[in-house]
Amino acid sequence: MKQSFFIKLISSRWGISIILVGILLAMGGTGFVVLASLKTQPKTVDYQVRQFAVDVFKAERSTIRHNLMAFGTARAERTVVISAQVAGRVV
Repeated sequence: MKQSFFIKLISSRWGISIILVGILLAMGGTGFVVLASLKTQPKTVDYQVRQFAVDVFKAERSTIRHNLMAFGTARAERTVVISAQVAGRVV
């Protein structure tokens, strides 16, 4: 008795794998279509032009004198300790 192509395909390991992969792809595609149909369109928002109130001045070239006034203690960024190599008084 002669076996059909489909029966030969099902009886081999590769055939079963191919059929299962096809079924999984079909189920995934169907799930995608169903989920995509459940998606609602986002609400549309009307575009509003924002207006800002600004003051405009004409720029003029001038010389500016820099003065800095401050209160506090001035400290050096780096310090050096100077000491004699011998004990006693340095003259």
